[in-house]
Amino acid sequence: MKKNAMTYSTETGVTAVPPSASRLGKLHLARAVTLPALMICLAVTLSGCGVILHHYPQPNVGWHSKNYSTVFGVLSQHDSRGISWTIRYSSVYAGDTYGGKFALTPTSALVGYLPGNTVEIHGRPEPKVLNKAGTGTLYHVTSIRLWLGKGHPSYLTR
Repeated sequence: MKKNAMTYSTETGVTAVPPSASRLGKLHLARAVTLPALMICLAVTLSGCGVILHHYPQPNVGWHSKNYSTVFGVLSQHDSRGISWTIRYSSVYAGDTYGGKFALTPTSALVGYLPGNTVEIHGRPEPKVLNKAGTGTLYHVTSIRLWLGKGHPSYLTR
């Protein structure tokens, strides 16, 4: 069999065309550059995932009806034993009659809830009742409802 620069004979007699040296060089260079570049992009992308750089309070934490029979806001727990719970429904600077938060009673109504949950509560404020914890005006809760992420109520709550 006649050999030239473009063909060669294998042991089985099959003729093949080898890739050119310049083409092989480009292929190796592309692989050598692409993999590290992809790994760097992945590392940069994932390095910020799950990291909260700043925690800013929500500007509009909630609302209430005119007579405060319905209050929508965010729960906070002020005692690890679950004795003192509050709901923040307005900014401290909003000039609200009750300072934008209530201390919730009875705490048994809040079993299963977590600090930071957005809830809708029904009940009544009790400004004449002394709050021994000093965490705000007492609010007697008659019902509570958990709200999910995008302003949708959960149908599993009471």
